[in-house]
Amino acid sequence: MAATYGYPEKLDKQIRVLTAVFLTLAIVDYLLSVANKYEHLNYASGYQLTTFAYFNDTFPQLFAYIPFSIGTGIFCTAITVHSNLTWALNDLFIIIASSALAMRFRQISQKLIKERDDFKLFQHAQLSFWRQIREDYDRLTRFCKELDCYISVIVLLSYFMNIFSLLIQLYRSLEFISLPIRKVYLIFSFGYLIFKTTMVSLYAAWINDESKAFTHILNSVDSTLYNTEIRRLLTQISFDKTALTGCKMFAVKRGTILSVASAIVTYELVLIQFSQANLYDTY
Repeated sequence: MAATYGYPEKLDKQIRVLTAVFLTLAIVDYLLSVANKYEHLNYASGYQLTTFAYFNDTFPQLFAYIPFSIGTGIFCTAITVHSNLTWALNDLFIIIASSALAMRFRQISQKLIKERDDFKLFQHAQLSFWRQIREDYDRLTRFCKELDCYISVIVLLSYFMNIFSLLIQLYRSLEFISLPIRKVYLIFSFGYLIFKTTMVSLYAAWINDESKAFTHILNSVDSTLYNTEIRRLLTQISFDKTALTGCKMFAVKRGTILSVASAIVTYELVLIQFSQANLYDTY
């Protein structure tokens, strides 16, 4: 398709901008989490926190068995930074893959729009033209299904991690917060998680949107120009479910973000009820 349609316009720039934004936000989120942890432990210890106490409280599962040293501290820090960046890059990968595929579908739409605007070309379009359009569309849908087979687990993991973290941050926000860095961290982290979840949902849903975007063009073809290839293409668009999925359990479409929002609200209400029940039990 590269020879026929060319490279997707502005895809490189979009990838660079998204990468810079996601990595920057991930690093800021990590630094704020470290500052939040340090502030909390320092306040709890009467502002006499040591490096050993910080790492011992942050990684108790490790330093309960091995002694603390500079090497183990650097190792734990590197693992933590790596895990935070991997989490961000996981979402970024879904967004970039979705963008590239959606832009390919858009190129088909743009080609049809160009032909329609130049009515003479549209009127004299041969059967081979429509066959090429249908074959290009079919090639993209097959690629989308193959891509989904490889990254559906990543999509499911992305939604699970983001929603779970959102619930945790919302639950923590119910507590009384007096420390300033903790307030900043909770607000930033909550916004960061909403941003990631929204971006993944919108970009992944973009594939489904673009795969059906030129249906109205095909339906507007004059009856004298209607042919078998157009009918086959319309049938394929109607019955093919071109979208990324989370291990086939759900397809990522525009409505997914509303489903995620309603699920977060539902589970948060449950957490609030448990929190109130625990509060009453203490009296």
